[in-house]
Amino acid sequence: MLVVLVFLYTRQKNRRKLKLSNLNTKVRELELTAIRAQMNPHFMYNCLNSIQNLVQQKRSDEAQTYISKFASLIRDVLKYSDKEEITLAEELNVIENYVSLENLRFDIDFRTHLDEQVDIYAVFVPPLLLQPLVENAIIHGLAPKADDKRLDLQINARPDFVCITIEDNGVGRKRVGMNKNQGTGNGLKFSRERLDLMKAKLNIDYKMTITDLETPSGEPIGTRVEICISDE
Repeated sequence: MLVVLVFLYTRQKNRRKLKLSNLNTKVRELELTAIRAQMNPHFMYNCLNSIQNLVQQKRSDEAQTYISKFASLIRDVLKYSDKEEITLAEELNVIENYVSLENLRFDIDFRTHLDEQVDIYAVFVPPLLLQPLVENAIIHGLAPKADDKRLDLQINARPDFVCITIEDNGVGRKRVGMNKNQGTGNGLKFSRERLDLMKAKLNIDYKMTITDLETPSGEPIGTRVEICISDE
């Protein structure tokens, strides 16, 4: 009788733990969905304001182009908000539209490099994994600079991993009051949470590193964020 009671108690206790674990996971998913479903309101306001300026300047062709990009970006964000994963190709399309719109305010030399060995239609990532990191690079790194603003996005194949590198030649984290523990602000936190969730659910490994770029004398000359996702 005692053995039965112990068994029933243990089973009930394990069920409560499992239920709590599932609930915590669901809460995290809902939090991430909420994050994905909305863009930075300041970004949206600034985009619309810049487009309005183009209209006022009677640059109608440019205004129409950016209206299309803005609509496409918002449509994609909403479309992907309830998905756990999208292709890297879809994620890169979001980034292209996002940077194009930010270029209404900032003159950024945006360059992308895609390794021929990487099939961006076969690699899957959490939605809006890269956008917060690119946003941080632009707002915190490049915006404070007067000129020569460069942003590089590289996709490379490495043994067992596909690596995505975001590198800017901005003012660096020290200038904007970020230390090594803070990373690149909320963007890193959100991206790491998405990757942690993907790792827990799909058992897909990843690595994330941040490098403060400096001159030999220690002057900051930018930031590099690298995410490597297992391709197995």
